[in-house]
Amino acid sequence: MMGRLKITLLLLALVVVVAMMLVSAPRTLAQTVTGTIVGTVLDAQAAVIPNASVSARNRETGLERTATSDGSGEFTVTSVPAGPYDVTVTAPGFQQTVRSGVTMTVGAVLRLDFKLNVGDVQQKVVVTSEAPQVDTTTSTLSGLVSDTSIRQLPLNGRDWLQLTALQAGVLVGLTKNSDVGENVTHGGGVFLTVSGGRPTSNVFMVDGLVINDEANKSPGGSVHGVNLGVDAIREFSVLTSTFGAEYGRSSGGVVNAITKSGTNSIHGTGFGFLRNSALDSSNFFNGKTPFHRGQFGSAIGGPIKKDKLFWFADYEGIREFKAESAPTYTISNDARNGLLEPIAAAVKPYLAMFPVANGPVVAGSPYLAQYSFPGGTRGTEDYVIGRIDYVPTSKSTIHGTYMFDRSNASAPDSVGEKLIGDLTRDQRVTLSWQYSFTPTILNTVNTGFSRVVGTGNIDVQGSGTVPILSDPSLGFFPNLPPGVFTIGDLAPSTVGSGSAVPGGVGSTGGDQLWWTDPQVNDNLGWVKGRNDIRMGFSMEAIRDNLSVGRYPQGDWEFDTVSDFLANNKPTLFSATVPGPGSYRSMREKIFGLYIQDDIRVRSNLTVNLGVRYEPTTTYNVLNGLASTCYVLTSCTVATIHTGNPYFLHNPTHKDFTPRVGLAWDPTGSGKTSVRAGFGMFNVLPLPNLLSGNMNHTIPFYQLVNFNFPYTDPTFPGAQAIFPLAPCLALPGINPCQTAGATGGSGYYMEPNPPRAYKLQWNFDIQRQLTNSLSVTAAYVGARGVHLPFRYGDVNVVPPSLVTTAPDGHLLFPAGTPPRIDAASPALTIPATIWNVDSFYDALQINVVQRISHGLSFQAVYAWAKAIDDGSSEVNNADNFNTADNPYPFDPRFNRGFADWDVPQHLAFNFDWLAPSPHLAMAVPRFLLSGWELGGIYTVQSGMPFSVQLGNSDLAKTGVHGGAAERPDYVAEPGCTPGAINPGSVYNYINANCFAPPAPRELGNVGRNSLRGPGLNNFDFSIFKNHTVKERLTVQFRAEFFNVFNWTNFVAGTQRIFTKSLATNQTGLSLLTHTATDEREIQFGLKFIY
Repeated sequence: MMGRLKITLLLLALVVVVAMMLVSAPRTLAQTVTGTIVGTVLDAQAAVIPNASVSARNRETGLERTATSDGSGEFTVTSVPAGPYDVTVTAPGFQQTVRSGVTMTVGAVLRLDFKLNVGDVQQKVVVTSEAPQVDTTTSTLSGLVSDTSIRQLPLNGRDWLQLTALQAGVLVGLTKNSDVGENVTHGGGVFLTVSGGRPTSNVFMVDGLVINDEANKSPGGSVHGVNLGVDAIREFSVLTSTFGAEYGRSSGGVVNAITKSGTNSIHGTGFGFLRNSALDSSNFFNGKTPFHRGQFGSAIGGPIKKDKLFWFADYEGIREFKAESAPTYTISNDARNGLLEPIAAAVKPYLAMFPVANGPVVAGSPYLAQYSFPGGTRGTEDYVIGRIDYVPTSKSTIHGTYMFDRSNASAPDSVGEKLIGDLTRDQRVTLSWQYSFTPTILNTVNTGFSRVVGTGNIDVQGSGTVPILSDPSLGFFPNLPPGVFTIGDLAPSTVGSGSAVPGGVGSTGGDQLWWTDPQVNDNLGWVKGRNDIRMGFSMEAIRDNLSVGRYPQGDWEFDTVSDFLANNKPTLFSATVPGPGSYRSMREKIFGLYIQDDIRVRSNLTVNLGVRYEPTTTYNVLNGLASTCYVLTSCTVATIHTGNPYFLHNPTHKDFTPRVGLAWDPTGSGKTSVRAGFGMFNVLPLPNLLSGNMNHTIPFYQLVNFNFPYTDPTFPGAQAIFPLAPCLALPGINPCQTAGATGGSGYYMEPNPPRAYKLQWNFDIQRQLTNSLSVTAAYVGARGVHLPFRYGDVNVVPPSLVTTAPDGHLLFPAGTPPRIDAASPALTIPATIWNVDSFYDALQINVVQRISHGLSFQAVYAWAKAIDDGSSEVNNADNFNTADNPYPFDPRFNRGFADWDVPQHLAFNFDWLAPSPHLAMAVPRFLLSGWELGGIYTVQSGMPFSVQLGNSDLAKTGVHGGAAERPDYVAEPGCTPGAINPGSVYNYINANCFAPPAPRELGNVGRNSLRGPGLNNFDFSIFKNHTVKERLTVQFRAEFFNVFNWTNFVAGTQRIFTKSLATNQTGLSLLTHTATDEREIQFGLKFIY
């Protein structure tokens, strides 16, 4: 298998190399983050002028790029870094013409046509020019976030990636699970869906290298979940549909950013920002929690040698504290002192793990009392980036970048006895070399690596004043501190859940991640006549090391405090069987070969053709610690395969993806463009599909549950009672399995998956309305085929035993339903299967006003529909409105609106530098001058969610755990199709519209058939700019997030029936999450020089 892959790669590499050797002129790559200037040189009578000299000179660094017009008068200036340029054209017998103020942006192709007047070449005609507003060369839908937008728009947390949502077709996932510990293994950055794609289908690039994290979502896996560097990022583009073959690894969108570089003069900033809860509004649910944050830093760059060597550096830090405001609950003093009932001798030593109550007894619950303690979450983050640019000769440029970002946060456990912490450390190194072998041959090499180290839910401080937390003599296992207690009624304010005392030091297990992604790409271009050809290759060698611990020291569960004190009714003991643990090391390589040709069929018509080949190696888990099933319908403990491979054949061997498009300027004026594009994009089996799943599979890792009453086979006739860990403390695990211990997890990854891919298409019209205003109207479509989906458990009733009831419901067999693994009915078998499809259709409108009279703005609107059979590769890990499929053998049973389906979305942003009055008096002039206003307004429809039955197999279908079972819809009076009560927070779901299905049937309520409330948010900023002297400006900033304090609720998947199915739980029909925070105010001071 590997031999065929290597032969294919070698043959394609040979083709690309031979083609490179035949190159006669260069053409830059968008992937190399530089741009291109194309155009035609004509005389006053519109006759072409061949052999005209074209020069583009960077105003900041003096860098110059040149070209010569061909026999058709056309020219191409390649490898133009972002920045301001003067473009000069000269020809014998004609006046020299200069276009000044031309701004090149990341990956752009600018068209500048010149008309020369007859005259002396020494005569110069200077024309102030701006980059074209209409793209007449490619079919790619994209948007640019400029340096002005990055630094002037209000940003809570100063995360520059938040601004991707300003582009048409881009949505932020409002239902993201936001637990801080999840940042380590599930991606901490903002969740983005681009033109209906999954958050895991995007690629993020900085300076030409991929920076996706282990979860393959947006970077920003820091503890604070932000991407710092607002003053270090020059600009970035967002490609949203039918981009060229240069880009791989993505079936969604591409975010392509470049960092700042030094110039021939010293420029920089110094800044400080302050957040304080005293200025904020109260949260709808939790009131006002004390919060303090300071963000500060400085950026500076300049020359080392004029026109040759430049440097740039940026530092940003965060210091924050958020107090804990809600009280916790503990055992009441009367219960602790044995006044309510006698305390078992075995329990007494463990009472020290529960803090002494310092608040009132809970009404109606004499065993419970409140306990409050000072403390909260403290966090820090330090971000540093440095860049060197070197121009050794006119043919060569080199630049290198190093980024280091370290963050940590710590907080007391649920009873304030020890500190639990999270830590991340992110490093990136990039080196780029661009060389012109001749004026017609240009090559660019990018190499570097991204490395992320993270830990989550780790004890960062010892037991302190509670010695029992580190006392091995009281451990549930020999030589280990005590584990965890879970006592149901210690959380009286929470319906249907318990509260776990974290227990001894190390008892929570914690997550640890070591992610390294070394990579290289080489790109070369060829412009010959009307053909612009780009070709190249890339490689990533991913090293993914991950540990996801769960209850390594055991977890005893009791329903009530009374049961615990008497030590007579434990309900469950959970523990990890001693063994290799959850640490796994996985390796994978990603290769890419591509060729792209943009053909100028006519001066006003360009056709884009490309193809990309993108295979990967199959998963390789080191040390043989891999296990999976190869046959789904006979996946049992006995048939689990240990060791590699997961795939019996490589599904990426034939991953060729064509791309085609056209751009037509019907008027030839450059003010109108009609474009259409179609492309095929790979959905690669990347490490995030296996991450977490590979860590918890038998026989190498086993988390088992002992439900009581339980007879320990090592002590016949005796019931295992706390603190004895049932047979787990003994060597081996066979006694546990033969005695009926439940739990454990297998894993099924489809061994012969079909090829997964996505089709994208678009048709759009762009029109320049004024010198500064343009509009784009586009139809955008996408279809995902054979997408992977992780089912929570496939150890359910075999499909051969499932029939269809007369009412059309799926009908399951009577009695105790058999499982796929009949010998181990309690075995959980998560499964990743490539059987999900997706559909997306949208009207997208984008209006852009470039700065004119101090005002710039952008408005985007989308009217869209996104449908799929499952929205996440890792079910329930990403979004709290995700719903599993209760019957994995029929993916269409789960078809519904995608988790991020938003029918209508409008986003508007603006920046206005108010005119300054001309006043003679200094004080009024100071007070009335230099004001700048900015804002981001977002309004959109609500996101969908599902309703389910409950936590157990209520309908007796054999669906494991029952969490995915759904009710029936009842068409009662007042039951709208959405079955919601708009405007109601505490009874949002109209639970009377649902009923339990008939026994052994799955309900007919579809996935994501209900929709949450819409969103309405306005962030506003006001600045006062004061010029101290020519090169020093002081900026006073006030930023208001959710300035009107609108409460925006978002609904998650709800379970609406009690365990008996007798009544619906209207108490669970409430809205418990907000999509935005309450109004928050941030003040800042910035020095710009």
